[in-house]
Amino acid sequence: MDRRTSKRIKEAKLKARPELSDSQAWYRLGYFDNFDISLDTVELCDNVERVDTSKVSPEEFVERYEQHYTPVVLTNDQADWQASYKWTMERLAKKYRNQKFKCGEDDDGFSVKLKMKYFVEYMKSSEDDSPLYIFDSSFGDHLKRKRLLEDYTAPRYFNEDLFGFTGERKRPPYRYMCYLSKHILFFLFMKCQINT
Repeated sequence: MDRRTSKRIKEAKLKARPELSDSQAWYRLGYFDNFDISLDTVELCDNVERVDTSKVSPEEFVERYEQHYTPVVLTNDQADWQASYKWTMERLAKKYRNQKFKCGEDDDGFSVKLKMKYFVEYMKSSEDDSPLYIFDSSFGDHLKRKRLLEDYTAPRYFNEDLFGFTGERKRPPYRYMCYLSKHILFFLFMKCQINT
């Protein structure tokens, strides 16, 4: 990692997590090496029902889960997403290299942002216990980054958009890009509604 990248990452870490100002505090507990986050381990303590979107109709989903406020994990909804092949680390680092994404908040509640090129380099080498990650709800508001919106769709169960009536300026955050370090890398997009 070059000096500029290292400097930018250090600045972002200090702003986002000032309580970890000692550089060793980021990896002191060794979670990267010792914490088992494999699917097998997660499934042992996970009791949330999976719903295969290719097998459950919207009507059945409403009747079985939504009306009863039952949390579920949706599966097989991303099969047709362009994001599945367009959003590799290498492609994102190349296409959005100079675009800034939110990777935390400072003590005053202001966004801490990092260019994608720096974040990808951080992901490749990070062994932090509590790594920085992108959790950005404003990516769709930016001229260049909003092209990411073309690469996925909301699940068919959530086609109703009541906040659409408020207009974009009054709408609460409703879509997020999550991008985590290499050992727990995934993308998560949510369409959130208040009180759900």
